[in-house]
Amino acid sequence: MGTINDITKYSYTRISSSIRIGAAKSDYEDNIWYLRITNLPKYQENCYIGEILVESVTTELIKNTIINPIEDDRCESVWDVIIIVHKVITEEECDNILNDLCNFFTIKSAAANLIQSSGSPVFSHKKMSVTMQYAEESKVFKDTVMLARCFMDKTIGVMSPAKAQFYLPKEPCCLNSSEYLKLYLDALVARDKISRFVLMYGIIEKIFASKEGQHIINTYRKIWIQNNPGQAFRLEKHRGQILLHYFNSKGIDTYSFTGDRELITENLLSEIIQTRNDLFHRIDRSRVNSILYHKLIPIIKEFVSKL
Repeated sequence: MGTINDITKYSYTRISSSIRIGAAKSDYEDNIWYLRITNLPKYQENCYIGEILVESVTTELIKNTIINPIEDDRCESVWDVIIIVHKVITEEECDNILNDLCNFFTIKSAAANLIQSSGSPVFSHKKMSVTMQYAEESKVFKDTVMLARCFMDKTIGVMSPAKAQFYLPKEPCCLNSSEYLKLYLDALVARDKISRFVLMYGIIEKIFASKEGQHIINTYRKIWIQNNPGQAFRLEKHRGQILLHYFNSKGIDTYSFTGDRELITENLLSEIIQTRNDLFHRIDRSRVNSILYHKLIPIIKEFVSKL
């Protein structure tokens, strides 16, 4: 099986692959855990994977997470996935679709991650098993292209996110084009809490540098100068207030860590900012763990969910 030269006669593409959930990175060298997911939606139709409208997505659990990794060193969960698209898909587009699907599931499972001192497990597709089949309007899939490459992960731990987390959107969403999402995904798989904190805080830095963020800063600067003639405007003293203004403008005013909704306040955001400054200047690292898992990640999850 190889490349099909004449694809102009086709109208449909069926992508078949395997996806798996990999190991979660822990802050502690010898501690690893895995995510047990048994309730991915088995069938979805007329939804988007990234910016591609797909006719249907079918997932079937073919291997569940092994509780005792000593008995089986392959302890990740694995699903067979079939995606049908009403267009001809190239090999590059196929890879992008599967990456977007895995990134979407990773983000949604991370939203349910309540395990402290760790990142979130990552979905990936087993590229060695990817096949594409083409069909005309009859939807009889015959000609096949196989893609080759693969990687595997070892995993350990137990968690069961809700099925609703994994429903694909009904509108286009380009996961690869968002720098916020890229930082978020990088932070989720970071090796340790310091790296995870720096990457998560990088999202806040991008917010300040964004067009909307700069507009809010300039507005606050003008008001300050009007109300305090002759005094210099010091941005560092207003970052918490400016960040709160930005989040509220996005409809983000609460977050959840333990299940109950907590109000996002200027003091809370200022505490996160101060922790970053203490870390950057190597003054104090003692609060990184609690600020990261109890406040920063839950708030960034709220922000990412709005993208």
